[in-house]
Amino acid sequence: MKPKVVISPRAVDDITQSIEWYNNQQKGLGRRFYSKFQSLIKTIQRSPLAFEIKYENFHGALMDDFPFIVLYFISETNEIVITAVFHTRRNPDLMPEE
Repeated sequence: MKPKVVISPRAVDDITQSIEWYNNQQKGLGRRFYSKFQSLIKTIQRSPLAFEIKYENFHGALMDDFPFIVLYFISETNEIVITAVFHTRRNPDLMPEE
């Protein structure tokens, strides 16, 4: 059974803003961004421990084709909690808190 994925409100905002930005750059690019995000979430569900711990207890999974990292932790109930979808050029001091 695959672990449940919970996406924090902050991560939802990150995703929404990124989709809007990419759609403003080129029609359909936001949809492609979201598709890559969904694909990565499925990969994380299959092997949540496969991705390196980047910060304290946060794992980081890089997206294909886009300069973003999905930050998550595994809760005590074994849920995968997505805390941020972070542009890789963003200030690392803004890393999310649990």
